[in-house]
Amino acid sequence: MTPVRGQADWVEGPSVRAVAWGGYAAPTGQGVLFGATHDRGRTDLAVRPEDSARNRDTLRSRAPALADRVEAAPSAQARVAVRATTADRLPIAGRLDGGLLMLGGLGSRGLCLAPLLGEHLAALALGLPSPLPRALAGRVRPDRPALRPKVGPRT
Repeated sequence: MTPVRGQADWVEGPSVRAVAWGGYAAPTGQGVLFGATHDRGRTDLAVRPEDSARNRDTLRSRAPALADRVEAAPSAQARVAVRATTADRLPIAGRLDGGLLMLGGLGSRGLCLAPLLGEHLAALALGLPSPLPRALAGRVRPDRPALRPKVGPRT
């Protein structure tokens, strides 16, 4: 797994329909959440003003009218988290050696993928058909070739 630091920002006031384009804007009930940065290998958890500026620039590039409303909001907040990603950037969902079921490596796609992959794991646990087509289930298996350790030449 590789860490990826991400900062998201939100303001109260503006309402919005959820949109995603490489950045995103999502309603919070009281305002809008937007972002997020994506910095591979970083694990620091301090909110950085320059990352908030990056998020506002990303929002402005896609939704300039919303960006104007965000800029006019009385106060902004931000939070930072570290996401876990895999070498091939696909999540892990399946049975590990020993029978333990794992769901991880969702990176920045957890909100979208976790429900379906959770159903996949439940089906595996209960011995029922998975909602994932066989080819897709194979792409997220924990023992897939892309996640196997690389073996170097013997010396």
